[in-house]
Amino acid sequence: KHSKVAKIRLSLCHYYLAIGHYNIALKIKLTTLPPDHLEIASDYRGIGHMYKGTDNINQALIYYGKALEIYRQHLPPNHPDIIEIERIIVSLAAQTE
Repeated sequence: KHSKVAKIRLSLCHYYLAIGHYNIALKIKLTTLPPDHLEIASDYRGIGHMYKGTDNINQALIYYGKALEIYRQHLPPNHPDIIEIERIIVSLAAQTE
């Protein structure tokens, strides 16, 4: 439930409200699911989007990296989620140079 609320907040650019819901969702999921579960990756991805939206590039890269690591364990290399995150990471990394 918190992940859904966070996604809605994120889509409305309510970044600081979204992070609270993502943190609650992650806390619950990390105690009830395996640490490499795709739902956890989805929340990491959402947190990455939130930090990207607030121009906190370094934090965004950390969370996109966590999401990508999990996605690579469970999805084929040509999966759209992997391709999207890789593109975002390359783009953000270029901004930090």
